[in-house]
Amino acid sequence: MYFAAGYFQNANGTNANPRLPSANQNVSDTASSRNALDALTAQACTNAKAVNVSIYTIGFSIPSDPIDAAGQTLLKNCASSSNQFFIANTSDDLIAAFKQIQASIGALRLTQ
Repeated sequence: MYFAAGYFQNANGTNANPRLPSANQNVSDTASSRNALDALTAQACTNAKAVNVSIYTIGFSIPSDPIDAAGQTLLKNCASSSNQFFIANTSDDLIAAFKQIQASIGALRLTQ
């Protein structure tokens, strides 16, 4: 199995990917690969929030293939606050979410 940071493990099952938390190395099935990726995502969110990065999350799916409860929980927990988490099931929902984000951001200030 391959993801953005590389293979979960070699084809022969050796050399776990060192970028994964130790509890999520040597992934061998779909469930454990999802757990590993969810753990990495949660850690990235925690790290970003620790340095005062404001995180907005949008779960986009279609009604016939909705985001499951675990995915929604991950996105809710990742967002900096409950009003920074959105679920969008249509393009109109997605546009509305981005408009809400735009309105909440206010004036953009760039610094060096």
